[in-house]
Amino acid sequence: MGYAGVGAGGRAAHEALLARQDAELRLMETMKRSLTAKMKSDREYALALSAAAAHGQKMDKCEELSGSVIASAWRTMTEEWENTSKLIRANAEALESRALDRLTSLMAERRKARKVYQEDHSKINSQFTQLSEEVSRKQSEYQKCLESYKQMRAKFEENYLKFEIQSQTADGHLFINLN
Repeated sequence: MGYAGVGAGGRAAHEALLARQDAELRLMETMKRSLTAKMKSDREYALALSAAAAHGQKMDKCEELSGSVIASAWRTMTEEWENTSKLIRANAEALESRALDRLTSLMAERRKARKVYQEDHSKINSQFTQLSEEVSRKQSEYQKCLESYKQMRAKFEENYLKFEIQSQTADGHLFINLN
């Protein structure tokens, strides 16, 4: 994950990234609930289909129906119901053991990544704030030193000018050097 910088654009990017992460986590929660509901429905359907097949096979065991083409067709149909029931149950178990487990793992990874991102963002923001304050403090200090320098230079030039005037008048010449 990239770092969304500081400032108005960076803050907006940071908020957008967090909103995207939250939306993805909510979507994965919805996916998980939907998959769980599908597995439950599949298991219930497989159980009902198996029960229907078992009920249908009870009727099949009558002695009077031995050799009947209709009874044979019915037996085949109820066996297919049972096979379908087993496939649906196996599919529901595979869905639980693979897809749901992977989704749960992905959700945990995303939550962890979001937490790490937020911690890193907070840490970097804190460092940025400290550095900004230090830069402001140094700028203020520089301005004070510059002001002090200007005042001292003005005093120096004033004293130097007085010294020049005094030393030139001592020689009997009145010469003012303004350089």
